[in-house]
Amino acid sequence: MGWNRFGKSALIATLVVSTAGLEMLACGKKTTDATTEGSGSGAASASGSGAATAAACATIDGKVVFTRAQLDTEMAEILERYAKMPEQRATSERWRNQRRRRIVQKAVQDALVAQHVGTQKLEVADAEVEAAIKKELGIVFENEQQFGHFLTSHKQTKEEYYAEKRQELLVDKVLALRGTLDPDDKELGEFYEQNKERWNEGERVLASRITIRLKNSADPASDKEGLDRITQIRTRVTSGKEEFAKVAQEVSEMADKSRGGDLGWVVKGRRQQFVNDGVEAAIFKAAKNTVTAPIKTQLGYEIFQVRDHREAGVRSMDEVRDIIYEPLRRRRRDRLRMELVNELQQKAKVEYTEAAWGLETEPAVEPAGSGAAAPKPMGLPPGVKLQANPQAVLPGVKVVPATAPAAPAAPKAP
Repeated sequence: MGWNRFGKSALIATLVVSTAGLEMLACGKKTTDATTEGSGSGAASASGSGAATAAACATIDGKVVFTRAQLDTEMAEILERYAKMPEQRATSERWRNQRRRRIVQKAVQDALVAQHVGTQKLEVADAEVEAAIKKELGIVFENEQQFGHFLTSHKQTKEEYYAEKRQELLVDKVLALRGTLDPDDKELGEFYEQNKERWNEGERVLASRITIRLKNSADPASDKEGLDRITQIRTRVTSGKEEFAKVAQEVSEMADKSRGGDLGWVVKGRRQQFVNDGVEAAIFKAAKNTVTAPIKTQLGYEIFQVRDHREAGVRSMDEVRDIIYEPLRRRRRDRLRMELVNELQQKAKVEYTEAAWGLETEPAVEPAGSGAAAPKPMGLPPGVKLQANPQAVLPGVKVVPATAPAAPAAPKAP
């Protein structure tokens, strides 16, 4: 089943949350020296002291699992990304303190899970990692350039991204021992019925494409070469001897080649990235199970196969299955993971050291209109909340509070 832009957005949202969302950045990625910001930036200074940046923010069974330097780095990244979001208010002391507490709490949870996974005799084959990455490249990212921008914005290398994916797959295998991660037909059906108003769509076609990029669109020779190539390819797929999807996987020059050029359901009048006026007119005019004539687009020359055509109305369960599958799977995964974290946290000796978190002094009353709006937690199962202060997570978790500075001694009388 293909993915439309709504389905991609849903999966992108879950990826962002699971890898480097504003609420919960994953710990364990490569850290740098403590990052300091100027006044008003919200990132607490490390005071220029090596001891301060190396101070333990949290320990598990006496072992340091997160330091002030890591906390400062991740906080600076949150603020950097937040500042790039449109129409955002300045962050307040309270907002920044909440983020610091949540970063530390998430770091401890990740460390507990990683330690547990390390004790299990489970492995993830290279082929499994490659398959997962290939799926994401074909579904979430339109091309390698978009994937590169994602890595750059999250300050990751491909190697780090692959390592994170391998760890994620390992965690999935551990969680699968506790319960199935995959939503069943009953759960999918119930969600579909409860949200039926969402699936009311306009006229749509199920389409695939093959793209041949031009070396130089302004060069007549390059243009002719591209047109000749796409014409020859069209002959291959209309002769009845070769399947469109297989030819797309072989020759197409877009990331969607990995899924046979599948574009999913294209809705009439919706401005999708790969659809311009000429493409929309051609694919909605084409009969079912036919291939359009070559069309010149901003990408080069393309041909489109129309596999199905439906009038406006409520989309069927089959059409939206892939769209609702990933969020429901993420919800199951998060519930199982939280159950595991709670069990591990009760068995381990977890100690949070608030004094090392660089918390700022909060005003007694926040000025009206100050502080960024708190981002809504995403992907958490019903009833699971992010604690503002990890002291309330579980009984037995020790919190070493930040001590208030001692008042200056009164001057002695002369």
